[in-house]
Amino acid sequence: MSFVYDSTIIHSDSAYVTQGSLDHEVRSLCYLVEEQRSSTDSSSRPIILVAHSPGGLVCATSIVLGDRNAQGDDVDAVARNVAGMVFLGTPFAGSNAAKWGELVRKIFNVVKKTDQNTLKTLKGNSHDLQEL
Repeated sequence: MSFVYDSTIIHSDSAYVTQGSLDHEVRSLCYLVEEQRSSTDSSSRPIILVAHSPGGLVCATSIVLGDRNAQGDDVDAVARNVAGMVFLGTPFAGSNAAKWGELVRKIFNVVKKTDQNTLKTLKGNSHDLQEL
């Protein structure tokens, strides 16, 4: 199964701009994973997550939220069943380019819909990254 986390900052079509928080993306991922596991009768199988770039932040956050919440929801179920993770180019320390991206985002926001949540997460001192 694959899950696409579109971290593109600027889109010509505002329908394609991610406006949810990192937590929202985690909940979407975990819902889809649990739906897939339930429909294929594979709920007892371990989960291995392979993630690239900001998608790795979504996967890592699923473990943090699952441990924090432990409410028996989809996030908790995924966190309890993850047997391993592979991260490819995941910016756990943030990105120095985030400040330049924010400048470009502000300029383009005048004429196009932009995503400020992704840039906020990628700043080196962001709350989301510090939790990971």
